[in-house]
Amino acid sequence: MLIRPAKVQQTTFSYLTKWADPQNSSLSDDKKSSLRLQAFKHSNTLTFSNFNANIPFGADIHGIEVFVEGQSTIFTSIAEINVLLHSKNKTILSQNKANTATLQKPWAPVQDSKDKKWRYGGQTDKWATSFSSTDINREDFSFDIQVRNTTASEITAFIDDVSIIVHYTPLYSFCKDSCVVFYVDRGLSGHSYQWHVPENFMIKSRENTNTINPTGEMLCLEIIQFVLMYLIIMEIYWNLVAGLLIIQIAVRMV
Repeated sequence: MLIRPAKVQQTTFSYLTKWADPQNSSLSDDKKSSLRLQAFKHSNTLTFSNFNANIPFGADIHGIEVFVEGQSTIFTSIAEINVLLHSKNKTILSQNKANTATLQKPWAPVQDSKDKKWRYGGQTDKWATSFSSTDINREDFSFDIQVRNTTASEITAFIDDVSIIVHYTPLYSFCKDSCVVFYVDRGLSGHSYQWHVPENFMIKSRENTNTINPTGEMLCLEIIQFVLMYLIIMEIYWNLVAGLLIIQIAVRMV
């Protein structure tokens, strides 16, 4: 999934150098944010957020790629201090990917002074952090970048665009229509199970060889979940003495 930031902001400290027009670095349109770094100076941190991701709940995140498009006047003089992903007010913080860019040489112009595009992370790179779909979907899921001038000469750096690709596999979907799927594991020998289906519901398919096998004399589990405009409540009762499994499903409008 390709996502782009809707918000770009920067820290403000007197001893750090400000980026000009930081919002110009959120779209590849040749309108760029710029940074003039004097000798050995450090930049403010640019923070890109509000990516408006819509990754399905429970999806397995395989890797994250961050692409930066830009250039500089003297690319060999730029060193990266922080290249980070974070979420939940920085309680989830990634590995620092500073100076690990691939694809093209970071900050170096190409012919006709066009921008280069480089990448941090990869298709199977989780940035040494277990980001969930919920973490990435948050408004405060962010990408930070901060650089410094390593020489005595003034340099100017530009960023035109930042984008992120999240590689994931969604949870398997069993129901294409309005239906609910339940599965019970094979149970103890000699025990049976019984389905109680609510009025106006029907069983589309069944597998009679599967039974549940919980431990203890009595198991009572209630699962409540919102599905579209319906509230689904499932109750499972198991009595080892009677050898009977009862699964009750109730659905009502909310």
